[in-house]
Amino acid sequence: DLSIFQDAFDLRQFVEPVLEDLVGQTNEGASFFIRDGDEQVCLFRVEGRHLVRDHSIRQGDRRPLNNSAASILLRRFAEPSTAPIQPEDACVVSVGKVNPEMAAVGVPVFASGHQLAGVITLSGPSARFTDDYVERLRTVLLEAGTHLSISLGAAASRFARSRSRPSCASA
Repeated sequence: DLSIFQDAFDLRQFVEPVLEDLVGQTNEGASFFIRDGDEQVCLFRVEGRHLVRDHSIRQGDRRPLNNSAASILLRRFAEPSTAPIQPEDACVVSVGKVNPEMAAVGVPVFASGHQLAGVITLSGPSARFTDDYVERLRTVLLEAGTHLSISLGAAASRFARSRSRPSCASA
């Protein structure tokens, strides 16, 4: 649907620098997903810099909502809410749930009016996503998701708790 990509034009100036920064910090592939009906759409993608990386995701890909980190978050935050973002809800790890060899960590991104703008993920080979590594990615992603959300008009007060307590739920 062309309108999704036309609507994304305004988002690009905010999202792409964040994805580039995430790749710079982690060397993992960074993606931004939105929901379109019963599908997730990879609106933006910056490839990782590791020799072994996630080649299964391409910008423009449409996939059914499944057990991926992005899909879980797109469903979880589909309805607007004014409630603070709880740490255990703000981050999802999916290791081998969609592709046995791949893993992803995702966080939601909000815009004004408490609307879910999309989900940022970092993805790569499952073998690299140890508990310690996931914790490092979680910290970087939560900060990026909070920063991007505030840039898109979300209230900063919604994120205070998610930055103060480390947590990441498994898919």
